Amino acid sequence: MRFSVLGAKAGGPPTLTNNFSATILWTSHGVILFDCGEGTQFQLLRSNVPFNHIHTICLSHCHGDHIWGLMPLLSAFYSTQRKAPLLIVAPEGIREFVEHACRLSGMKTAPFDIRYRELPPEYSGVVYSQTEFSITVAALEHRISSFGFRIDFPLHYNVDMDKLKTLGIEQGEHIGNLKKEGKIHHPLTNEIIHLSDVLAHEPRSEAFVYCGDTLPTSATVELARAATVLQHEATFSDQHQNAASEKFHSTAKQAASIARAANVEYLWISHVSNRYDDKSVLLEEAREIFTNTFLAQELEIVEIPFKDE
Repeated sequence: MRFSVLGAKAGGPPTLTNNFSATILWTSHGVILFDCGEGTQFQLLRSNVPFNHIHTICLSHCHGDHIWGLMPLLSAFYSTQRKAPLLIVAPEGIREFVEHACRLSGMKTAPFDIRYRELPPEYSGVVYSQTEFSITVAALEHRISSFGFRIDFPLHYNVDMDKLKTLGIEQGEHIGNLKKEGKIHHPLTNEIIHLSDVLAHEPRSEAFVYCGDTLPTSATVELARAATVLQHEATFSDQHQNAASEKFHSTAKQAASIARAANVEYLWISHVSNRYDDKSVLLEEAREIFTNTFLAQELEIVEIPFKDE
């Protein structure tokens, strides 16, 4: 799994040191972008991610610090003569927002096609599925309609090469067919060899969960159940829990409690308020509850291998 947090600050005025919400997740055929705060296109440039590698944009909600970078990015797509379709998964109203901005500014999106999957309030369920990955959403609790996203990748099969060699199989083509079909005929004996007989471990899946602005909620626990990575907002420290509740946000400790209850492998906390010059205090609070917590570092590329690899 490979991802990078491009922007980790909460709303408020811009700063020279942190950027507004945006995260990218690599897939085998491109990139998924979660949220698109102001300046996201520049963060993509700094990350050396070509704009046209983005095939899906998932917007958690329509507060400005999460979507003000969308129109400049779409304009960049047009300027770079994008032709591939783009999927936008977002709360209801996003199509109207984009189309009105295009009309008002005279901006065109042709020749590429924007495909919208607009989410009604309180909607939860699978919104996109194909062989490469699937997208599940869950309604969260914020001042406006807000959603979390779960990206599930296919099962991962790690073949034990020693087991294959004892059977007299070393060719890559046969191994590829074995993973694809689940069984093959031995090239010499025609004996059937099942994938399950030569696995190094049980098949594993991986999932990345992104939650935008929200109060701590059981919906997040269910969405993140047994995920590899949960990225969750941690706008406030524990001493400002009342402010978090009033503004429908979470504290670092609350995010960690969600991660522990969901039994995720790793937690990345982000969307931190400008009031904290030393953000490590939030990391320390979270780690009191969930040890495998990390504070998002903007533009850092995180790669998480499967265990035992």
